[in-house]
Amino acid sequence: MSEEHSISPREEELAAKIRETYNAGHGKKAVEMSIDFLKEFPESRVARYHYAVTHGDYSAEIGLSEEESKRYREIGNNGFKALIADPNFKKWPFKFQFSVRNEYYWFFELHQEQYELGIETIPQSENGHYSACVGSSMLAFKSLKAGNIPLSEEWAQKSLMHFEKYEKYMPDWYNINYFSSQSLACLGRYEEALLCYKDMYRKQKAPINEAEVAEFTNRLEEFKTYRKK
Repeated sequence: MSEEHSISPREEELAAKIRETYNAGHGKKAVEMSIDFLKEFPESRVARYHYAVTHGDYSAEIGLSEEESKRYREIGNNGFKALIADPNFKKWPFKFQFSVRNEYYWFFELHQEQYELGIETIPQSENGHYSACVGSSMLAFKSLKAGNIPLSEEWAQKSLMHFEKYEKYMPDWYNINYFSSQSLACLGRYEEALLCYKDMYRKQKAPINEAEVAEFTNRLEEFKTYRKK
């Protein structure tokens, strides 16, 4: 296997620990681990990826100041711009290219491209259902805000279909529940949306975060307002 394709067992170990920590709901700890990973392997594409994604995801953490959130988001955005522009990008394994593209589209709000990436990837990997679910969920919300309820519902149904398929493939990956919940809310299924949102904590094996649930509950009022227009 060429150097562009291979990573060391140590890199694999650190990447797996960061994913496990993130999926357990410990975003700040995952950021700290990614910093140490990059210090140990400053040239590693995998370390660069985890550094970017943990910082970008953490930017949405409740309690951060606007300045802090912006700083974390910029680190994530800059990291993915650099990965996409890397001259070795097309030499990297398909699965890794997919992960980079998926996050790049997410952080730069290219939701149609993220959905299409998922559809393109599904024949080769069940991971494609993740991108398709997220992209279509965001397009459902965008359409709802624009007042196009029929189109919003069409996208939301697609998102839920991909959610069901991805959950069979990765039953414990929690953050996809946020997008399924959003799609349910776009359809006016508010109680189901809240239950789906709370199910994230079962996947994390963590107690329910009441502040996060309260924020999502308040957000449901936004969906109700859009659906009444």
